[in-house]
Amino acid sequence: MTRSLIERLSMPLPLLGVTDGRDLATATTDPRNTVRAFHLDATKRRATMPLALVAEDDPELRDLIAFKLRHIGYEVITAANGPAALAAATQRPDLALLDVRMPGVSGLEVCRRLRASPDTAELPIIMISADADVRAGLDAGADDYILKPFSPRELSRRVDTLMYRRAGHHGYTAAARSSTTTSGSGMRILMVSPPGAGKGTQGTLVASHFDIPHIATGDLLREHVAHRTPLGQAVQQRLQRGELVPDTIVLDMVREAVLTALHDHGGYVLDGVPRTMAQARGLYHLGCELGAINNVVLHLKADDAELVRRMLARAAIEHRTDDTEAVIRRRLALYHEVTEPLLDWYAQRGILVSVDAMPPAEQVGREILITLEAMRPLINLVPETSRRPVNLTGLRAA
Repeated sequence: MTRSLIERLSMPLPLLGVTDGRDLATATTDPRNTVRAFHLDATKRRATMPLALVAEDDPELRDLIAFKLRHIGYEVITAANGPAALAAATQRPDLALLDVRMPGVSGLEVCRRLRASPDTAELPIIMISADADVRAGLDAGADDYILKPFSPRELSRRVDTLMYRRAGHHGYTAAARSSTTTSGSGMRILMVSPPGAGKGTQGTLVASHFDIPHIATGDLLREHVAHRTPLGQAVQQRLQRGELVPDTIVLDMVREAVLTALHDHGGYVLDGVPRTMAQARGLYHLGCELGAINNVVLHLKADDAELVRRMLARAAIEHRTDDTEAVIRRRLALYHEVTEPLLDWYAQRGILVSVDAMPPAEQVGREILITLEAMRPLINLVPETSRRPVNLTGLRAA
């Protein structure tokens, strides 16, 4: 039986490595598991491994979190309640994970006390919480949160992201500008367009022009389906019916790709998300976490009749069984109902660029590149509140 993609972390211990997708024998040789100078300052670094404090009253969950942290390069001390967590914090950990609700002294109070102490005021803190506790945890001074239930891979990503940010790589700006071309620096572009409008073609063109990665979520999902991964099996039937993939699955998949693109190139073109307001907000929160909010939303506009014609032609050429006319029309209906309303939100933020996608692809591509090149020098200088949306869809009519 196929396991759910988002597994409960509190599963039997022998299955943890399987869920995480890494064999225990190779975990220590995986370069992604090394601790890459994710520490606050040299005085707190240890000659061996950084120290993590795990404060969680559920003993099974506590042990499993500790088990995962050891695999990604941490020494771990654990605490079962608030007073024990405060006592353990005197050992000057490099990272703390605190459950919001602990006996004795709550995780919220522990967080406040750690922030109030000069020795731990800058300690990176992740709150382990239920959905209702998220805001309270951040208000108490936590840097980030992780919601129960969560997967071991999600835990690893949260820790890596936070420690990278706290090491001084806010928004990856300095690192990206020293390691990539000037033209690509800082361009973080979302493609919000109906199916068949040419997101893949134009996204590839834009990414190549600015020397940034093109992250196509549709291709990523199809690769998972083709390789029959747990994620692929979880979404295969939804894709065949033309339904939207659950937001949690999409954001979980996109997070790692975005993190890599920001680290290596300072930007990206993201094609395929957001398709729902939940995904849009999820991407916004991810950008806030990384100090790298998306700064352009590219909208390709085309008539439904033309979109249906294009996708049916593509389906015949590529022998794509998931692109029947019924599925195509269902996808378009979903776009108009769920995705199209996002355009107003992005327009209000001043980051929307709308282009007429009806002409030949070469002409559309030229208009996009001319517009983005004109915007690029100002994109990181003018705040969203002072920007206005760009609408080029009426040029030919005029």
